[in-house]
Amino acid sequence: MTAPRRLASATAPIIGFALLTSLLLPATAAAHAELTGTSPEADAELETPPTEVMLTFDDELQADGSAFTVTGPDGTVAGTGALDLHVADRNVLRGLVTAAQPGEYRVAWTALAGDGHEDEGSFTFTLTDATPAAPPDTALSAASGPWLAILGGILIVMTAVAVGTRRAAHP
Repeated sequence: MTAPRRLASATAPIIGFALLTSLLLPATAAAHAELTGTSPEADAELETPPTEVMLTFDDELQADGSAFTVTGPDGTVAGTGALDLHVADRNVLRGLVTAAQPGEYRVAWTALAGDGHEDEGSFTFTLTDATPAAPPDTALSAASGPWLAILGGILIVMTAVAVGTRRAAHP
């Protein structure tokens, strides 16, 4: 047998094993975490300020290297978030946000996948009205003043009559 034939026959099983192994490895080993959903939704126009921002990915993230920052319309940080360790799949970033004024808020995120691949991105949402709903006006108007006086007077007269009738019945 010639040297090239011996080399080919010796390496054929190794090459075959390598090909078979690569086909049998899980496909997720090469996958990267992709952003699949956000709350608030990207490009949402909100009338009520959100209190929380949540980003969901399709694969597990590493705590170190996965986070987000929310920047308000005036350029100040309105909130931050990190990996939610209470989620079993370790694929959710969550954090509190204080959206105090109308305008566009930008959520800039970085995600470090379990395979070590780092990805980043951003999305925005707009707060159209950050004014909290006014509490109902429970103050009495000036027009109710005379009616209160009349009702108060009737109540006093009825009480006096009731007390007088009770004294007359039990001398």
